[in-house]
Amino acid sequence: MRLFSCLALSILILLLGGCSGLKKEKPKAAPAPPPAKYSSQDLDILLRFGDELARLPADQKLAECNHILELSRLDPGLGLQLHLFVAQLLSEKCGSLRETSASLKPRLLAINDQRVRYFLSFQDQVLARLEGEISRRKALDVSLKSTRQQALKRKRELITFESEAKNCESDLMTCESNLERRRNELDALKGKLEELTKIEEELTKKDKIERDAVGSQSKP
Repeated sequence: MRLFSCLALSILILLLGGCSGLKKEKPKAAPAPPPAKYSSQDLDILLRFGDELARLPADQKLAECNHILELSRLDPGLGLQLHLFVAQLLSEKCGSLRETSASLKPRLLAINDQRVRYFLSFQDQVLARLEGEISRRKALDVSLKSTRQQALKRKRELITFESEAKNCESDLMTCESNLERRRNELDALKGKLEELTKIEEELTKKDKIERDAVGSQSKP
């Protein structure tokens, strides 16, 4: 009986020793909630945040915006999304402002401050207008570039024809039949070049008007 008790005690000690060597898995920590300074939906607080952010250098603005962007991916709370929207208005290369605006649209009624809803609706209209202006400017730049390339090509052709005409004039006996035709082509090219020059001037004026308009709209 005593031998049996000693044997049982030894087995118990071995079992306890083996279990103590096993590593205990630590429970996974829940993600930390976003800082309280990003949780407000009040317009005054959002505007104050925007004012403070606007005073920072460009690199610090971008760092703050990216920080809020990372937080919003973990916790897409409404206050956090509103702060992200303000930060993206003041920063470049920080996510997509259009995507943030689109994600806030179906949540407008959940915003307590009615002024914030008006603010978001107004900013959405401004964004749509700016995107339209950018698209028009791109189309104008493409048209202007194409016109300039055509004008350059016509100038090169004109130089070639003028050179050929001069060569022909040195030997009228052999080039008399071609000279008149080349001169007619030369006159036609000059007319086309004048037309392209007028188009280029009109596009340049239109481009200047567009740039001045965008500049005046972006001023506070």
